[in-house]
This record gives sequence, C-alpha cells and structure tokens, in this order.
Amino acid sequence: MERQIAPKIEEVEAVRPRSVRKAQVLLAVFVALAVSVFGLGIAEAAAAPRPATTDNAERDFFDMLNAERAKAGKPGLAYDANLTRDARAWSAVMAPTNSIFHTKTLSADTARSVPSWQRAGENVGRGWDVAGLHRAFVNSPGHYANIVGDYTQVGVGVVYTGDRTYVTFRFAKSPSAPATQPAIGALSAPKIDSANAQAQIRRLYLAFFLREADASGHAYWVSVYHGGSSLGGIASGFVNSAEFQGRYGSLSNAGFVTMVYRNVMNREPDAAGQTYWLAKMNQGLSRGNVMVNFSESAEFVAKTS
Repeated sequence: MERQIAPKIEEVEAVRPRSVRKAQVLLAVFVALAVSVFGLGIAEAAAAPRPATTDNAERDFFDMLNAERAKAGKPGLAYDANLTRDARAWSAVMAPTNSIFHTKTLSADTARSVPSWQRAGENVGRGWDVAGLHRAFVNSPGHYANIVGDYTQVGVGVVYTGDRTYVTFRFAKSPSAPATQPAIGALSAPKIDSANAQAQIRRLYLAFFLREADASGHAYWVSVYHGGSSLGGIASGFVNSAEFQGRYGSLSNAGFVTMVYRNVMNREPDAAGQTYWLAKMNQGLSRGNVMVNFSESAEFVAKTS
C-alpha cells in the first residue's frame, strides 16, 4: 500500500479552519468539525427538529452525503455495516467528553473492518441537527473533500447527549466493495426509469411546497435521484428549506400531521390516519419521510395525475 506521510489534520471550530497537528497515516484524511450554531450565523432555536432516533439520523446523514456526491457527479457510496459499527463506537467515545477529536487507530480499524482497504478517511462533528451539521461539513473544504472523495463505502455513527448530536463518518475505498448501494432505511429506492423519477419529484414539490417545481429545480433533483439518492434523502433537503420551515417548522407532531392532511390531501385527517402517522413520528419517523409517504400514496398519485 502506498503511504502518505504527514497529512494535515484540520480542525474546524465555528467553521473557521486551523491547523492543529500532523500525523502519519495510510492514505487517510483526518478532518474534525465542531459546529457552533451561533458561529454559523444561525440562532440555536432555529435548528431543525432532530430525528427521534439515532438510526434515523444516520440514515439522513447517509442520504444527504450521497445526494452531495450526486451533485458533484460522483457515484454513491455503499453503506458498510462494519464501518458503521466503528463510527458508532467512536461517537460514543467522544460524546462523554463534550468535545470532538480523531481516532489514532484509523488504519487498524479500517483494516479490521474492510480487509481489502486501499484508502480511509474520517469526518467527525458535533452540533444540534442533521441538516446544520451536513451544511457545515459541505462548507468546509477538508470535510467536503472526504464527502466527494475517492471512496467506495461509508459507515455513519450517531450518538445523542442532551441536545447535542455527535456524528462520525468512516470512509473506505476497497476493490471488494458492494457493486451497488444497498438500501438503508425503508425509503431508499432502487434505480427507476426516467418517467417515474420525474413524476415522483413533481409530486414531492406539490406535497412539500403546494406548487409545481421550477424547471431547473425539477431537472436537478431528478438527476440527484438517478445518481443514487433516495426520495427520503431528497426530502431531508426539502424539509430544511425556508419555504417548508415557514409553513410547518413551529408545529408539534400532531399539528404537523393535521396540516399535511389539509394541505396535501385537501381534507381533514381521518381518525385512524391521524393516530397512525402520529405514532410513527413519535417512534422516530422524520417529517421528510412522512411527506414522502403522503406524496407516494395512492390517494395523492391519483389526485395529481
């Protein structure tokens, strides 16, 4: 294996990068991220609602990462259960310390989890919500280089402590990586034909924003969908738009379900439906995935045909 000597280790605090130390690793790019919502210019109260479970948060991070790769013309990364195990373990190490830092055993960890590995990398972060952390990663050159880097698979590990979200991404490149991206979460979808993709993205716009998509936005999200992102991943981006937050952001889960029925289905919720979706949300289903279920329901498909 080719060795890369003394790469720069970069830490970003309030999204201001600074060099802190150097180390010797095997083709590993170490980057760390500490997110201060105020440092990002966003009031803490404006943070998006956090997924109720860490599994949902991990899925959202994974989908947003692959959507970002699709925008850059890069293939989606496969979900790797072994790397996810390592990522979860590292987030659990960081969380009790109320700080973020890098593992010193990335090469050994990766070799154990992906024996045929050729390249490895790590992003770590701390913040309040998935979308805010994702934006901060994308806006930091070192972290973004890992997001769109020459890797084949990734693991994502999330730990909650109080109102803080700790996340670790473990990246790897391997010739034995899965040939296709496996499903992660119920709404990750296989490849679909162009006509279906266009119809599904149109319905997402109608459900989320109560309007037809603008031509450039529609074309862009269709390409992201074809690039490997799931409808759930695209929906995560829609949820964090000012347009959606202005309409739904301040609502409780019960208020949100009621308003979705009124706005999307043009009717009051039936008792069984209200109970079902409220229970799903209280168990951790994200607002974005609720909207996908509504936009892909037989009722809404018929309504918008």
